Amino acid sequence: MDGAPHFTVNGLPSLDVPVSANERVRLRLLNAARNRLITVRVDRHAATVMAIDGQPAEPFMARDGRVILSPGNRIDVFIDAGLSPGSTAPIFAGSDGREVPVARLVYEAGAPGRSAIRPDAKPLPPNPLPQRMNLASGIKLEILLDDPRHRLIDGVFGRPLFTTVPRQTITLAFKNPTDRAHAVHLHGHHVRLLDALDDGWKPFWLDTILAPPQRTTRVAFVADNRGKWLIESDVLGTDGGIRTWFEVT
Repeated sequence: MDGAPHFTVNGLPSLDVPVSANERVRLRLLNAARNRLITVRVDRHAATVMAIDGQPAEPFMARDGRVILSPGNRIDVFIDAGLSPGSTAPIFAGSDGREVPVARLVYEAGAPGRSAIRPDAKPLPPNPLPQRMNLASGIKLEILLDDPRHRLIDGVFGRPLFTTVPRQTITLAFKNPTDRAHAVHLHGHHVRLLDALDDGWKPFWLDTILAPPQRTTRVAFVADNRGKWLIESDVLGTDGGIRTWFEVT
């Protein structure tokens, strides 16, 4: 979705999604853009975020039924169809402050559906990711997001940012001194977003991290996937970013 905004739903420019009253619908949302934020909003419906970047999360409500996806982000939401039979509700996608309808929830006319709305969604079954990380004894690195050393030279990568044995805890501090946000993608692993006050982490996993301007964003993960893995960033709204890598031996 670089250049002029272009949204698709199941590969189509628009789509009607048939629903029954009080049915629960799962939507999988993806931002395939390289350097744009995308918002998705379901009109007159609450959206419960269930998974982020392919990993189950502690369910939480999206404010105003709207979710924001950084480049590369994937988000799964549950929508409870609480309108009356025969109703329709548009689903909007937007970028740069503008949104357009891309789909509709279309309620079956005359169909009674379920007798009541479903209870609050329970968390999805977790994947086998570590529940604890030893941040004190792990590897700690700061990555400057405008560092020219972290760029391709004639299409060739330089030396790895770091090398580690499996099961080591890694803490990365993405320092963004620029005036634009960076979308940072970590290949091969999922990370926890650390709280600013060093008192814990957010209750979800990510592999794509939005690094705001003039701030340092910290993440932690356990390097449990052997191989050579890319860390890359793209600058929102323009070209640029870093390309570096690490190895789990």
